[in-house]
Amino acid sequence: MPPSPASTQSSPAPGRRVRVATFNIHHGANSRNVLNLESTAHALEALEADVIGLQEVDRFFGTRSDFVDQAAWLADRLDMHAQFAPTIDLDPSRRSVERVGISTRRQYGVAVLSRFPILESHMARLPENRLIERRAVLRARIDADGVPFAFSVTHLALGPAKSRRAQFRAAREVAFAGEEPAVLVGDLNAAPSQVRDYAVFTKGLIDVWAAKHRFPLAKRLLGRTNPVLPIPMRRIDYILASRSIRPISAKTHRTHASDHLPVVAELEIPHADPATK
Repeated sequence: MPPSPASTQSSPAPGRRVRVATFNIHHGANSRNVLNLESTAHALEALEADVIGLQEVDRFFGTRSDFVDQAAWLADRLDMHAQFAPTIDLDPSRRSVERVGISTRRQYGVAVLSRFPILESHMARLPENRLIERRAVLRARIDADGVPFAFSVTHLALGPAKSRRAQFRAAREVAFAGEEPAVLVGDLNAAPSQVRDYAVFTKGLIDVWAAKHRFPLAKRLLGRTNPVLPIPMRRIDYILASRSIRPISAKTHRTHASDHLPVVAELEIPHADPATK
């Protein structure tokens, strides 16, 4: 008997599994505010992540980070590609010129580290007001062994809440532009209990942690990332994904390398639909 038409149709190719993470590295200072970038690198290494979004990254910023280009240093230490975006960009100080040896601008911002090639990237400024620190979103297009996707990182304002929600809406427009699967990670400075903020963060998107921890007790008590000492009290670090992406796992990683815990997740990124090519 010849096979039925349904049985001859090929099933969709499985997606590409990618391990992503977010980590506010506190400019390389540990949970006791002591500079130790090697400890940061060790924590990142333990995540075994393919793509990582970093917040609070210094680039020749000052004595607090020993005038190091932290994104470049970590990329070299971990053998990863890097892209940095400054949210604060200052003229060099006399001391930085003396220490670094060149008139390098003092910068602070966000970064992407990737084991896969970064095909392109761009930064967009987020809405500001005079009361809050400048913020931005960095969007990188990643080639995960032939499966492209967008990966963005941001760090939202601590307050006021109205400004934070406006920043997220702007970051979302950048992060999820286009047809490719997309991921947005970062320190969003609001917990799920801040209902209005959380509703904006998750509208039309997957909160990967919540998707993999559905029991009320787990949702309420686990996944907290800040502060590290004495114990984490709030879940403010997120991995958000477009609905075409399938979450496989999500967890925090215990470390004292920062005042935040990193969050790491395994995701299945779908292949492009041949019909859309």
